[in-house]
Amino acid sequence: LLQLLAGFSDVGPNTKPYAMLHLDIVEAIHLLAFDLLGRSDPYVQVYVNDELRCQNRDDKVIMSLHPTWNLNVSVAIHSP
Repeated sequence: LLQLLAGFSDVGPNTKPYAMLHLDIVEAIHLLAFDLLGRSDPYVQVYVNDELRCQNRDDKVIMSLHPTWNLNVSVAIHSP
């Protein structure tokens, strides 16, 4: 779980973005094991102000505590 608390709030879904936040999500290291075999199936979630803005369960890495994604994500920011 990647959680971004950027300190921005959105005005509405139809409002022109103030800015775009571009993220390169490369990898995670030393994740906690959550299954009985001592592994995890991690995936990426991006939150801005406690709102889920991007979720990528299709690219979850099976049975890994050190996953690599190499994702490029862009999130619209509607307020400075």
